Amino acid sequence: MQLDALSQCAETFYREFSAICGQHTPPKPRLRALIQGHQTLSDGIYQLGDDGAICRRQGQFMATFEDAYNYNNFSFLHTSCVLFFAVDKQAVKDDDGAAMCNLMLGSVCQRLIEHFTQQGLFARPFRSYDQFEVDSLTLDEEQRAEEMTYFGLLIGKNRAMQSLGAIK
Repeated sequence: MQLDALSQCAETFYREFSAICGQHTPPKPRLRALIQGHQTLSDGIYQLGDDGAICRRQGQFMATFEDAYNYNNFSFLHTSCVLFFAVDKQAVKDDDGAAMCNLMLGSVCQRLIEHFTQQGLFARPFRSYDQFEVDSLTLDEEQRAEEMTYFGLLIGKNRAMQSLGAIK
């Protein structure tokens, strides 16, 4: 995964989120990325925004995230990036807000999956993780008071396409 691919991802995410929401936009989700084995970025937790990718914590955190992931049948060995969508806690405090957020983030994630698939990568959405652990991993203490991680997207090399060729 290239740095420009991450920038394009953030750009696509924020553009599509705004287009889907129209004028009924709840507070815009913030995009965080857990990076491992990137060609030009150090391993760590990044915030993706209009100003590019800003490293918030340097280090290898993929194993920590794997422990927080609720299914023990998935290996993060080939996962190079995990995107986290952090939302304002007030935006999802009731069923209507949560439903709207689910629809918007699900729709945007579909577009991001298409974006990464075109680059020969796999991308899969997820919402099953230890909320406290992932919030502690991706958000600083001040952010955790107002935000929570809400949704995620696993991104990595598509090993099946590399070894078997594209199955159409």
